[in-house]
Amino acid sequence: MLRISSTRALITLSFAAAVAALTAGILASHLAQAAPSAVDQPECLGAGFSVARQADPNAQLVASFATTVQTFVTWEETRNPDVKPISPQRGRPPGERLVMCYYDGTYTGIPKPAGNSMEFTRMIVAVMADGTTRVVTVGPKATNPLTGPTP
Repeated sequence: MLRISSTRALITLSFAAAVAALTAGILASHLAQAAPSAVDQPECLGAGFSVARQADPNAQLVASFATTVQTFVTWEETRNPDVKPISPQRGRPPGERLVMCYYDGTYTGIPKPAGNSMEFTRMIVAVMADGTTRVVTVGPKATNPLTGPTP
């Protein structure tokens, strides 16, 4: 009887360890895909930074996301349900690499709609594969979270 109990306990512990390892692996994989990166995207430290620092010399890179033009266009055209923009990137090859760079700063020279007193503290710059850049948006951090587009 002691041997059966020991075997059951061993099986239970082994099963629990396997579940924990599997869960940790899935979670780590998910976080690695969803987490922003500032280190892996040199475009954000070059061309993107030049754009952000023109608006605020003290701008700081806080996140970056590498994606494709197709995924970016879908994100840009659907992120705000009240506005239906046509992304200027729509004409580019769908599989082309595009990097979204997020910069925090104080962007005071940006025109605002009448009556808008929100502080513009986040800028998103898209850097295309050929090095061209475009300011995607400038606004408050609350409406521009550090999340990239998902396919």
